Amino acid sequence: MRHRLTFVFSVIIIATLLASCNKSSSARSSAKGITSFSIQASVNAYLPNDINGQIVGDSIYLPDPQGISLVDRTPTIAYTGSSITPSPSAREDFSNPVTYTVTAADGSTISYVVVPKVLSGNKSITSFVFKAADNPGLSADLTGAIINDSIFIHADSTATLTNLVPTIGYTGVSVSPASAARQDFSKPVTYTITAQDGATASYTVVVSYDHYLYIGSDDGNLYAIDAASGDLVWKFKTGGTIRSSPTWANGMVYVLSADTYVYALHAADGSLAWKYQAPADNQPTTYGSNPTVRSGIVYINTSAYLVALDAAGGTLKWANYVDVYSTDNSPTIAGGVLYDPTYSGGGPVVAVDPVSGSLIRNFAGGTGRGNPAVVNGIVYATAGNDILDAWNAQTGALVFADSISTGGGVFAGPGNSPTVYNGKVYIGSPSGLFAFDVNTGALKWEANTISGIGASVPVAAEGLVFVFANNEYLLAYDTTVGLQQWDLFGDYNTSLNLTYANGTLYFGGIDGSVTAVVASTGKKKWTFSTGEAVYSGACILDGSGVAHHPTASGDQQ
Repeated sequence: MRHRLTFVFSVIIIATLLASCNKSSSARSSAKGITSFSIQASVNAYLPNDINGQIVGDSIYLPDPQGISLVDRTPTIAYTGSSITPSPSAREDFSNPVTYTVTAADGSTISYVVVPKVLSGNKSITSFVFKAADNPGLSADLTGAIINDSIFIHADSTATLTNLVPTIGYTGVSVSPASAARQDFSKPVTYTITAQDGATASYTVVVSYDHYLYIGSDDGNLYAIDAASGDLVWKFKTGGTIRSSPTWANGMVYVLSADTYVYALHAADGSLAWKYQAPADNQPTTYGSNPTVRSGIVYINTSAYLVALDAAGGTLKWANYVDVYSTDNSPTIAGGVLYDPTYSGGGPVVAVDPVSGSLIRNFAGGTGRGNPAVVNGIVYATAGNDILDAWNAQTGALVFADSISTGGGVFAGPGNSPTVYNGKVYIGSPSGLFAFDVNTGALKWEANTISGIGASVPVAAEGLVFVFANNEYLLAYDTTVGLQQWDLFGDYNTSLNLTYANGTLYFGGIDGSVTAVVASTGKKKWTFSTGEAVYSGACILDGSGVAHHPTASGDQQ
């Protein structure tokens, strides 16, 4: 019996030991890996800096130590596992690949190859696209133009910019924010690329509804400029200064030069389609009138003549010498009628049949110098010194006449043309900016400036009205009560023209500059330089094929 019990106890002890061994074996960790690898200056003579390896998968890259030998160096290695070979304390020749093997507690292994390598400093965005497949609402892919450290993208004005997903191609190890991460592109977004060697580069992405800007200069060139970036697209040289503001219509750009020619250029490349030498007499020949295009006809004032030209071929359809037209003022077409300013007793405005050129009616009043604004069946125009008149467009009956206190100043063309916006008529004078009720002519507010507004024509948008002052400032006023919101100082005067398009103001400068600013804040977006002063206004073509005209144009009410 004793022997039998001894045998049973022996079996139990052996089973317990075996179970203990199996449990110990199953508990052995499989964790293994190198977590950091460096060759430190503190343990390696004549090494000026630590060399930190970059672990990528099962490779460890050693950057170039800038001419210092990697032969006979002792590494400093942090790892998980039970052992590593060769020993971390052993000196190695790292000018050639060296393999390290880490063994886990369970006996499994992993190997790493330490490779001497010059880590790449490449860090650039190579492509930036909003794919229609990733962005509901986009009818086609939008591809960015990469120019230096900026990326410019033109969008259709129907696109929503606040929630777009980009697809980004780049060289380097990472991009932040990440490709395919949604962003608000209604304002510029900055992306940072990181290279293998840790260096970074930043790119600013600008998405704009506006595509191209067309503007003339006193250097005789008509310029086509990328409206998003401010970069030159093309330029065309005429034989005289260009103070006329160009007009875009059906893929063509029309402008008048002081060389007496009206030019029609292909908008895509600036090539000449035709030119027409305008009739002239002994009247002033400043040639600052802005063309307007309707139903295949170009209308423009040229040295006391109002001419109508075939838009396709440039042939004359008719030319009217009606009293004396101001060469700097521009015709306006509304409701199938052409309205044009006159002076020297012919009335401030005449109404003309745009097809035949025959006179429909004169509007009674003083002398007109600025181009008229025609809104909701009412014609608004300056009618002599210190007077803003409004007439019924159909009958010619006077709706109201307002005398403006200019402190002894007078209106001067093409300035002081009225602008209509949200129930008010805005007009500048030598004493300030005035806002009148569109129906009654009642004064709503007056913004007096130190130097006066002079001949500047206001433009209004986003609840603001913008105008140049005589003291070289561009000013922005709240349209409700006339409080100044911001100002921008530059080489500006009141003979310059403003254009508003999709949140941006565009204008020229006496110093030869063309500038784009954020309309709500006055912050500059870009500046382009021409050879000489820029009095011409900008015509902007946006992504929807809509042309936006300057304040003194008959196409801008």
